[in-house]
Amino acid sequence: MKQNQEMLSTILENKRTWIHLRDKHGRLPLHYAVSIGYLEGVELLLGICKCCTIQSDDIYGSFPIHLASSGGHHYNILAL
Repeated sequence: MKQNQEMLSTILENKRTWIHLRDKHGRLPLHYAVSIGYLEGVELLLGICKCCTIQSDDIYGSFPIHLASSGGHHYNILAL
């Protein structure tokens, strides 16, 4: 996953419901943004839907904050 805020903004403007789509591991876009330390993407996603994504775990029981923590992305932890 690359960090491209313009592309992410365009996608979410046209397909806002995609913020709720999960992959085969049950992960949402927020899971991926925090796992790579993509702070701008995290802030954009949270600006659209705060609590519905923060409180969502994947099939392994990992919440976005777990992935941010395990990756050492402390700014993402603060954003969450």
